[in-house]
Amino acid sequence: MSLPHFVRLLSFANEDLKKNNQFRARAIQMARTQFHDCAKRLGIRVVSEYVTGSYDLITILETTDPNAMLRVTKMTGSIKGITNVQTLEAVPAEDFQKSSVMRQ
Repeated sequence: MSLPHFVRLLSFANEDLKKNNQFRARAIQMARTQFHDCAKRLGIRVVSEYVTGSYDLITILETTDPNAMLRVTKMTGSIKGITNVQTLEAVPAEDFQKSSVMRQ
């Protein structure tokens, strides 16, 4: 079994920010920096990050301590009311398949 993974979905609440690519890029960098600093202190590893159309930033995370995800979400969940954040626990498909086969 692999370490627990999480998917963090961030989108900007401010429509003006979404429309201006220069400000959006700066805001994404600020959000990333704040989150990376906090995650590192809590022992959370950033596996990868993506900028998409539906979400401004998608971050894949890994940690041995799922409670650390609760702490980092609370500490960086909404940056001064300009972001909406959702964090999901993700089970690798291989692990899910193994556990499903074992139950049969």
